[in-house]
This record gives sequence, C-alpha cells and structure tokens, in this order.
Amino acid sequence: MSRMIKLNDGCYVAADQISELKINQSSQTITVRMKDGIGHSHAPDYRQGVYAAMDALVDQINTALAAK
Repeated sequence: MSRMIKLNDGCYVAADQISELKINQSSQTITVRMKDGIGHSHAPDYRQGVYAAMDALVDQINTALAAK
C-alpha cells in the first residue's frame, strides 16, 4: 500500500498514483496530475516560493515511494 501525500487541507493522494507535477506560473500553484488523469492543485505555504514548494513535494513523494 502506498503512503499518502497531503496536497492541501482535505486532499491527500497516494504517492504511487502521481504521474506528473507542473508549475503554473500565472497562478503560482502546482498541478499534480494523477495516473487516472485527474488534476489537483497544490498551493505553496505562506511565504514559500512555488519552486521551493515543488522541491518539498518531490521530496515527500520520493520518501513515500522509498518507504515501500
């Protein structure tokens, strides 16, 4: 069973079901695309840049996948 990653309040996804992460420059958010095609939006924490948020999210996903 895959570990869950928190994207925002009320939205957790299975790390092994994530297929793509993409930064949206216009809205300063990250789109998390799942293997089934559903997209979720992830906003950086207060005072966190979108690139730092992307790095943190990638680290969480990699840690979750390594723990299998």
